[in-house]
Order: sequence, then C-alpha cells, then structure tokens
Amino acid sequence: MWPIPIQIVGTKRPGHFTFLILYVVSVIFLFNFILPVLLSTKRQKIFNNFIFPATQEEFKEERIHHKSEQAQAQALKLIEIKKVVGISLSTEKNDSTRRSNPTKIWSRRQENHLRNHWIPDMKLILDESKEILFPWINSLDGCQNFSVHFAKKYTFQPIALVSYPGSGNSWVRYLIESITGIFTGSLFNDQSLYNAGLRGEMNSITNGQTIVQKTYHDTAIGQNPLIGQNDQKFISKLKSFVKISQLVFGYRGILLIRNPYDALLSYWNYLKSKDHNGQTLQPNISSVEWKQFVIVGSRKWSSLIRTWIENSQNLLIVQYERLQSNSTKELVKILNYLNQPLDKVRLDCVNKNSEGPFYPHFNNYYYPCKINNITLKSQQDLIDIIQLHINDSNDILRQYNFPILNYNVQNSQHRDIYLCLKN
Repeated sequence: MWPIPIQIVGTKRPGHFTFLILYVVSVIFLFNFILPVLLSTKRQKIFNNFIFPATQEEFKEERIHHKSEQAQAQALKLIEIKKVVGISLSTEKNDSTRRSNPTKIWSRRQENHLRNHWIPDMKLILDESKEILFPWINSLDGCQNFSVHFAKKYTFQPIALVSYPGSGNSWVRYLIESITGIFTGSLFNDQSLYNAGLRGEMNSITNGQTIVQKTYHDTAIGQNPLIGQNDQKFISKLKSFVKISQLVFGYRGILLIRNPYDALLSYWNYLKSKDHNGQTLQPNISSVEWKQFVIVGSRKWSSLIRTWIENSQNLLIVQYERLQSNSTKELVKILNYLNQPLDKVRLDCVNKNSEGPFYPHFNNYYYPCKINNITLKSQQDLIDIIQLHINDSNDILRQYNFPILNYNVQNSQHRDIYLCLKN
C-alpha cells in the first residue's frame, strides 16, 4: 500500500496539519524566491538612476576587480591603520571645518605610540634585510650603482603625497625614490605598481619605513562611473581615507596639483584601461558619461586643494607642470621639505632618467569629435565648469599666500580634445 498523508475525519477543524505545511512552504518560498527578486529589481532601478551608463560586461569586470586579492589586501591595510590610530575609521564628521592646529590631531591620538616608536630627528638607518632596488642598473653613465632602500622601522612619521587621481602621483613617487634613495608607500595595494618598481606599495604606511605615502583623500572612490555612488561599502571606505588624512597624516604632506583638464582625462583613461601610462582611447566627448565624469571630477579636484590648504599647517605644494619643466628646482624643494640631503651626482642621474616607467605618454588617441553647434556648446559648458573650479582653487591659494595656478584649456596638453579641433 502506498503511504498517504494522515487524514483527520470527523473533527471540527479538518486539514489543520495540511494548512500548516502549506503555510510553512509558502513562507519559505516567499523569503527565498519572491522577496529577493523584488528587492533586487528595486535596487537595480535605484542603481541605474545613480550610476553613469556602462555595459553589463564593464560593470561585472569592475565588481570582480574590487573583490580581488588586491582589494582584500587594501582592506587589511586599513585594519592595520585602524589599530595604530586607535579609533574607528568608519565614522566621519564634516572635514571642511578649519582647525587651529591640525598637527595636534595626530599627536593627541598617537602620543603613546610616538613615545614608544618614533624618535624625533632619528638618524637615517637603512633596513638592509629588506628588498633593495637599483633603478638604473642597466645604465652605462655611472648611475647603475645607485639604489633604493627601506628605512629602519619607525624612522619616518607618515607624510602624505596627496593628489587627485591622474595627476602623476606614481611618476612623482619614482622621482622621490630616485633622489632620496628611500622607498615611498601607499594606502593602496596596486600589484602593477609594485611590479614596476614601487616596492613600498605593499608596505604599511605607519611603520616608518617609507618616506612619503600616496593617498587620494576622498577623490577616487565614488567617482568611478562603473560603481554606484550610493554603495555603502564604498562610502565607508571613502570616509576611512578622509579619517586617515586627519588622524594619520594630520594633513601634513606634499600636495601634487596638475592641470585639471589633463588630470581628468588621465584618470578617465586609467578607469577605462587600468593602465598607469595613460595610453588608451579618450572618451566620446558628447556622451552623458563623460559630462557627468567631468562635472563630478572637477569639483573633487578643487575640493581636495581647498580641504588640504585649509586644514594643514605643514604643506608643500608641487605643480606637476613645473616638475616637468624644471625638475631640478622642484626636487630640491621636495628634499628640503623632507629634510633630506642633496646628492648632486644622484640628482644628475635623476635628470638623465627622469621619465622612468611611469611618465605619461598620450600618443594613441583617436578623436571621435563630430563638430556641430550642440557639441561645441556642450564642450564649452564643461570648460566653463572646470575653469570655475580653477578660479575657486586660486582664491584659496591666494588667501593662504600660495602661488596661484595658471591653468586653462589653452595650456592643457589635451586642448585639441576639449576644443574639438580634430575629427
């Protein structure tokens, strides 16, 4: 005989057991199938309204990138910094307020840590047990014996090398390492930069072995057109980077500034290609994606300058273009700021090998510019927006007695793109 369900006969409430089973099954089906689909659809609608246009393949690729080992290593680095700072990095107050002495932020939070580790004016001792790099080993002009080392632990307090993405941060790191002989660090864990020679990329920024440390403050996260800016995970990471600027760096460091017309395009290229040398196709200048990118990016470029100038009492400003045109003068300024001696022979070698592996080359451009009244008006609107942020930055520079920025679209390296001069 086939087994059949128990049937209750002659009772006042027939089928209660069956109804109970159906109810449980319905609840399980609702929570496991129906609700996830509805929530996913709602999230997707919100996301589509927020991000810039992108293909599914691009978005999938970007999600995989941020779940990679590199992203996990960066998360571990943030956890390590959190332990040193001694407070949570996940909360943030408005960082635009003026502080009477920002350097006290670091010393107040880190008084015991400084007493136990960093020694004021400690003599530079190199850590010979760690990796050594010879940047010009194949040189035949007497530069092959110069090397780059890690310093002994807790030799240096953290000093930021802060910039908007696309401003030549990696190239300047190469120059600083070449002229000082000491590796630079980074908040990020970019394996490609490590492989290219920036061996401090994976090093902790708080152990004092690197002379400066790369950061983008809050300008990189949330601007990528392939990632939703309402994503709480990325918003939390953004706040962590701002907190690090306040509590680890104390807004001390080198502020690297590049013409925003060039920096924006360079950052766009990196987002599209993940290539640090900038060789890729530039955007379709009439696309909504490019316009939104410029609007958000130029505002962040200006905000970074204002935030660091207003909050820092120990800041060196270096203009990318001046470093290109007169590297000797700018490198001497950097050495003085970092309290490092000048080796004239080494400086001569740096000048001979100034480009290195990170100097940007823009020689593979295609110009999909269809000239018409709408295109020209749209481009002029973007130029006006960028110029407005340049003027705003000059106001704050002038207020704090820094040299102003002589930036405009005409002296940009990519004026042809912005002015739609080629077809």
